[in-house]
Amino acid sequence: MNTRLILYLLSCGTLLISHAQSSLKPQQTIINDTNKHVIGFSTILLTNRKPEGLLGNFITDAVKNEAEIALRKRIDIVFISSNAIKGTIPKGEITEEKIKEILPFDDSLSLMEIKGKDLKQILDRIAYRGGAPVSGVRMQIQNMKASNIYIDGDTLILEKKYMLITIERNALGKENFPILKTISFKNLPNTLTTVVIKYIKKITSEGKAISSYFGHRISYD
Repeated sequence: MNTRLILYLLSCGTLLISHAQSSLKPQQTIINDTNKHVIGFSTILLTNRKPEGLLGNFITDAVKNEAEIALRKRIDIVFISSNAIKGTIPKGEITEEKIKEILPFDDSLSLMEIKGKDLKQILDRIAYRGGAPVSGVRMQIQNMKASNIYIDGDTLILEKKYMLITIERNALGKENFPILKTISFKNLPNTLTTVVIKYIKKITSEGKAISSYFGHRISYD
């Protein structure tokens, strides 16, 4: 093969690569623009802390609210692992990119029916870890165990059945929640990240800002 032909083929390859890269740029721009699109506004800094944090409260409340609407049933408790949340939501504008940044794992959400005695074991594990994001629960940590437990305002009843939502890796018994391995569950259509984004958009469409509050959900005795 002569030198001119080789140079010609190389130049064609370069043009094809350049064209392919140019074709991708508009799509990449659209994706980036979507991620950076402002979907809400926060009136305060939301942080992820133990035993209770404003960001964890907001996220679990969002899941509880959206799940009850979608499923048309009461959800008694929502809990997720603290390490499912990475970062904070600063005061000011909120973008999709920011939500995907603080919830990077896009965890599936799992629904299950659980007896109070099994729920007590989960709450004991949460207490042992010093807290976790929860909604629908108020409890105290005493000697590294859960005490004075209230579910949606009512005292925990060990033989009662409760509807619980958590992330799939918890439902599979990971994250040191072995009791959940014995309980059947089903995954919901939307992931944690998607649900939170949807909730923020809904609040914004109602002309409201994002906020949260400390409700003594988990506190030390």
